[in-house]
Order: sequence, then structure tokens, then C-alpha cells
Amino acid sequence: MAYLHTRQYLPFARMSEFFSDFCNLDISQGTLCNLVEKFAQKAALAYGIIRVKKINLF
Repeated sequence: MAYLHTRQYLPFARMSEFFSDFCNLDISQGTLCNLVEKFAQKAALAYGIIRVKKINLF
């Protein structure tokens, strides 16, 4: 879900349709949004570390 949203720029409506059609999973747009937000929260620490290391290179 996170990959489809952040790297493929797939809208939540299309993701919901994809999971329904190809995976036989009925996932609402709201649920997808909440899950992507949880992924972002979990990745925040790693992003911060990368940001600090990148700043220290310059």
C-alpha cells in the first residue's frame, strides 16, 4: 500500500479498486489512508537518521 501510494502515486480510490479486483480484499479508501499514515509514522525515525547523515555530508 505504501509503495503504491508513495512511489506509484496511485490514488486511494484506485488502490481500493486494485485490492478488490486483484486480491479479493475489500479495503476502503479511509482504511488505506490510515495504513499509509501508520507506515509514515513507523518510517519517521529512519527518515530522520537519513536526513541528518545527508546534512552532515555537505
